[in-house]
Parts: sequence; structure tokens; C-alpha cells
Amino acid sequence: LPKRTRGATVHGTLRLRFGDEKSLFGRVAAGTFVADLLERGTKKRSREELQEALDELSTELRVSGGPTEVTITWETVRPGLAKTLELIAEMLREPAFPEGEFRQLKEERAAAIEQSRGEPDAIATNALQRHFNRHPRGDVRYRGSFEELLEDYGRLRHEEVTTFYREFYGARHGEFALVGDFDAAEVQATMERLLGDWSNQRPYQRVPMPYHEIPPRKLQLEAPDKANAVALSALEIPVQDSDPIYPSLLLANHLLGGSVHARLPLRIREKEGLSYAVSSGFEASRFEPRGELYLFAIYAPQNLERIRQAFGEELERIEREGFGGPEVRADISTMIEERRLNRAQDPLLAGLLADNLYASRSMAFEAALERQLAAQTAASVNQAWRQYLSASRLNWAYAGDFAKAAK
Repeated sequence: LPKRTRGATVHGTLRLRFGDEKSLFGRVAAGTFVADLLERGTKKRSREELQEALDELSTELRVSGGPTEVTITWETVRPGLAKTLELIAEMLREPAFPEGEFRQLKEERAAAIEQSRGEPDAIATNALQRHFNRHPRGDVRYRGSFEELLEDYGRLRHEEVTTFYREFYGARHGEFALVGDFDAAEVQATMERLLGDWSNQRPYQRVPMPYHEIPPRKLQLEAPDKANAVALSALEIPVQDSDPIYPSLLLANHLLGGSVHARLPLRIREKEGLSYAVSSGFEASRFEPRGELYLFAIYAPQNLERIRQAFGEELERIEREGFGGPEVRADISTMIEERRLNRAQDPLLAGLLADNLYASRSMAFEAALERQLAAQTAASVNQAWRQYLSASRLNWAYAGDFAKAAK
């Protein structure tokens, strides 16, 4: 999306996809390390020299990814765009994978996992992720315990990383989106020259993420010597983002905990002062009927029972009374305005354009969704809530130093 910007800035997203369910089995750690090592040196430049080159171009760049994809996002200015794209291609096509950086990354990963296993938010998140496990260890959809992650990264060999790169990386499958001050024809020619002949050795097929009905569970987990505790809830539902009920659920979540004026923040944070942060979120797949609602709160461990009671009472009140018409109408305006403000931020817009390319969509989908949001009523939102978001189906994980709080 070429346009004039203040300071001639350009924001970009490049995402490459690779592998399939079978070929990636047992190679999660290797795929994760490939993505993490791309920024740590190429065959032409060390890690420090690569960063110096980016700094000279006024480019800020980030690489993230795992066994199924790698994503590079960046911000630069028009004069430095062409050379930035060349550096990105160099990172992707000529990575050095220095053994020293590999060993350092293993140490960093181990230290991060050791730290996470004592943090309430990480403990709660990992516990719920493992509750939702429906695939064997080694599958890219499997979520390992802290011990399993330490084991997987600890036994990973350098040659497994380089082999993964050779077998899976390429530019045949992916998306590229650019927003800002640039010449579209020049960029297209540059990208074709840099990545056009780079093919993947192994075929690509998106790994399916099907919905599974899971019995609800409540977990209470200890996080010794931590001042704060975490409450985390998650619920999977068989809904896709193209389903007619999706806008109703999106709005129901926003009314629940999607803004500072939503039900949960007003009750738990503002009225009772129990939580430092409380929110909810909802998203649904673009490809299959699988959506997820989550609730989150940070609080003092001694307030565990009050947090449980406040969540329970608010959720029960919504099921019993529903959301009111004026409340819904006001929230529709707020939500649509938030979405428009997000699209006005070029980094977010570049990511949205890339996502749309992946789903074979245009911005017409966003426009249609906002028309559907504008047409929502209290009746449609309350019906969606009662159909899918019953409190009795929620999975909960509470993590904190509850033993000390009970003394």
C-alpha cells in the first residue's frame, strides 16, 4: 500500500511458510532455533556487522517464528528500503548459524524456561495449554511441559538446525505486505530478484487446528515466593471468523473484558480493587471452526476466593440478565472506532494485509465485518453468549503463592 508518510517511513511484514504435519514431526526445537538464529549472523556479516548495517539504514527489524513459519517485520525509511530488503534476503538465504551463537541461544532458552517455571502467568498458561493437548509429543501442535522443553532444547544438535533450514526454508509459500512511502513496481522487481528463484525442498501444507470438545477443569497451582497471582481461563468453541455468529461473539467479548469500561474491569478492578489488570480476549480461525475465549487477571494471592467470587458473579449476571441495549450500542461505536484506529497504524495495517493475503481476502472482509458489528443488538449478543460462552464450560488455572497466603 504505497502512500505518503511522515518522515518517508515504510513498514513491512514478510512471512514464509513451510512443511506439513508429517514432515515437521519431531522437529519443533530445530525449527524454532532456525528462526531465532537468522538475526545472529550471515555468511557475509557477523551479528554485530548485521546490526550496524541495519542501523546505518535507520531500520528496526524483528524476526520471530517456529517450526511452521518465520515472520520478519521492519520499519525503515524510503532511501533505505532497497538495501533493507537485500539484508533481509541475505539473512534468509545466507544464514551462517555460528556454533557459538547456537550454544549461546541454548543457554538463553534454558535460562528463560527456568525463570518461566516459577512465574505465575507462565505456570497458568502452560497448564491450560497442556490441558488442551490432543496431539502426541513431537507434533507441532503439542505444548510441552517446562521439563520437556528443557529436554528438547538441551539435546538439540547444531546439525539438526542446519538440516532443518536446508530442507524446509524457501520463498514459494508466504506473504509480503508493505505500507508507506515506496514505489510498488520497484519493490516488486526487487523482491522477485531477491527471492523469486528460492524454492522449498519439501512441500508445504497448513497444519490443521481442529476444534476438540474438552471437559472443563479447574487447576490451582503453586508459585512460591511470588507477590502476585494469576487467574487464567480459556474456552474453545466451534466457530470460524466467517460464521454469522462471529460478530456477536466478538462484541460479547469486548463487553466482557475488551476495554477498561467493560464488565470485568469495572467490577474487579474499579469497584472492588482486587486486580492490577483484568481483561478478556476472543479470536477465531480463518480456516476452520475453532475459536477461543480467554479471561485474565493479576491479583494478590490472599484475594483468590474474592477473585473467584467476582468472576463467577459477573459471568452469572451476564447469563441471567444479559447485556443491555444502550450498553451494546455504545460498545459497538467504541469497538468500530478502535478497529479504525488500529488500521491507521502502519505496522498493524501491514500485518493485517499479510493475514488477508494468507486467507485469500481483501479489505472488503473487514468492511463487511464492521457492517455486521454495527447491526448487532442486545438480543443477538446475548443469544451468542448463551449459546457458546456458558461459565460452566470455562477452564480455569489459578497460579500463585497460595500456601503462604493461607498461613
